[in-house]
Amino acid sequence: MAAANSNRRLTRTLYRALMRGGQQWVRLNSLAQEQGPRENGTLIQDLALRSVKANSSGWTDTLLGKSKEFSKLGTRFLVDADTFLSHNCVVDGEKGSVVYHGIEGLRAEFRRPTATPDEHAARLDQAMETLRWLSVGNMCAAEIYEKLEPRPKPPHIKYSIGDILWHKEYGWRGVVYGWSATCELGEGWLEQNDATDKAEFPFYNLLCNDGKLRYCSQLTHDRVEGPLEFLSTAAISDLDTQQIQGDIKTAQKYMDLYFHTFSHSHGAYIPNAHLARRYPEKRWKALEQSP
Repeated sequence: MAAANSNRRLTRTLYRALMRGGQQWVRLNSLAQEQGPRENGTLIQDLALRSVKANSSGWTDTLLGKSKEFSKLGTRFLVDADTFLSHNCVVDGEKGSVVYHGIEGLRAEFRRPTATPDEHAARLDQAMETLRWLSVGNMCAAEIYEKLEPRPKPPHIKYSIGDILWHKEYGWRGVVYGWSATCELGEGWLEQNDATDKAEFPFYNLLCNDGKLRYCSQLTHDRVEGPLEFLSTAAISDLDTQQIQGDIKTAQKYMDLYFHTFSHSHGAYIPNAHLARRYPEKRWKALEQSP
């Protein structure tokens, strides 16, 4: 009798966890539909692509600390969860997505009558597998959503996404694709880059005309007019030409990833919808729902 009561309690606990997990997954999918253009039909890969286009990758570090399986398997683990939740969830013998089957489908499958103890055990195993992948998917999606939250711009940040900045000493130019209110790197980086005295001032992610991605202080840069022009082969003939040409090709791909084109009326590059949503500006407000 005690064993039977214990099994019933475990079954009820599994059922409640499955319903909560399914409801959260459906909610997260609905939220993705509301928040602008989809990049992929499956939720986690969609959010991962959004995070790339929004210059938001910190969620991977968070998951490394939270999930031993993610630490071992990396993104393959997330793709497996995404595939199961988007294609391989079984209800009444039919494979489909959790969203397609819905909460009622998950409930009906869990409560489906079984004729033998083996069938009952198989149904519980199936529910456990679904719950496992729901837990992974919900944890991952929630972390990415958190990192994609809009960052209101403090008044002491002078420059904006899409602006072109010029280094007052070294002369490189770069387009802003991210900012932070203070330096987000550690003391070691600050000492190495002779920037300890700048730590409490704004920093910017710059995609530079020599192909480098730099993290730069507001104190060392001014805003300049006109589109970014990458260095020509002639300008780098005395340097490591092949390496810099490779950097510039990569940088040009990042330009296409982050921005649409240069707006002469704004004197800045027009960001994609995801970058515009993460770093909101009045001038780019209409872009946040653009395809």
